[in-house]
Parts: sequence; C-alpha cells; structure tokens
Amino acid sequence: MKLIKAFTLIELLVVVAIIGILAAVGVTTFKGFQEKAKIAIVKQNHKKISKFISVEMTRCLAFGEITTYWNTKAAAQAHGRSDIGHDIVLCDQTSTGPLAENFGKLLRVLNYSQINAANLFDPSSFNVLDKRNTGYFRMENSIPTIAEIGRTHCGIINTYATEKKQNRTSQKVHCYSRWGTGVNDYETTIVSDPF
Repeated sequence: MKLIKAFTLIELLVVVAIIGILAAVGVTTFKGFQEKAKIAIVKQNHKKISKFISVEMTRCLAFGEITTYWNTKAAAQAHGRSDIGHDIVLCDQTSTGPLAENFGKLLRVLNYSQINAANLFDPSSFNVLDKRNTGYFRMENSIPTIAEIGRTHCGIINTYATEKKQNRTSQKVHCYSRWGTGVNDYETTIVSDPF
C-alpha cells in the first residue's frame, strides 16, 4: 500500500492565518498611502491656485493683461471669441478696487476651467457641467469646514481703518485649503494687493 502525502488540517489553518494577517497589514498600509496621497494633492492644489493668483496679478501690473475663461459660447462671442475657453484680456489697474476687479476675472478660470476638478475626499459630488458649485475650488472668505475636506476657498478680505468699516486700508486675497479633520489641518496663503 502506497502512502499519500498531504498537508494536515493544522498546517492549512496556519497558512490561512498567515495570509490573513499579511492581507490585513497590506490593506491598512494601502489606506494610509491613499490618505497621504490625497493630502499631498490638496496641498499641491492649494499652491497651484495661490501661485496662479499671484502670478496673474503680477502679470496684470507688469503687462496690463490677465487670463480669464469664457464658460459659455455667448460670453465668448460677446468678447470677440468663437468658443468657450481661456482668453487673455486687459486688466484693471485704475479703478478704486483693481484687486477685486481682476480677481473676478481669475475666478472664471478657477470656477469653470479644467483647474477645478473633483474633490478627492468627495468625488461623488462633482458635476462636470457645473464645476463652479461641485469642484474642489470655491470663492469663499472662510476656512473650509471639516465637512469640506479637500476644498480650497479663496476670497478677498478687506481691512478698514475704523470699526464702522470706513476708509479701507488694504485688500488681500486669502486662500484656505482643508486637508484634515483637525482644527489646524488646513493651508493658508495670503496674496497681497500689488496695485
């Protein structure tokens, strides 16, 4: 009679347990890598937006032009363009609030172009047809709440000489990007008024 060699039940259970432990460690490590990658992208998006605003304001001051974006064919045609997309237009250097005027032109780029993509922490809320309300960028004057992780808010903050908000002393663009649930888990950049 021939002996058939096989694994015992104990040996099989030990192998299954080892595979289960390795899988649990691998899944946990992978989730950690995913979270770190999302945080890095939020910080990268924050720098990209802050640098875009700063560079465009400097470009306006130096060359008198600024980038904007026509999100409808009618808006593009009203400005002598044939279709939606990026455009270079004259910027405002002379009004009482050139920072606000030019920031408004940049908002069209930030709200409607491919810059405003899905929020990595809430991709299901993204609507390609309405990026302004569903992408990761919003024009807000506040730090994104914990419920808005992954969002970047930029807005103009005015400083006044008096408590009655008379005699504006400065205007600055403040950008905030929330990347975590902690009280201080956000990035801040302040773009000063170059005008």
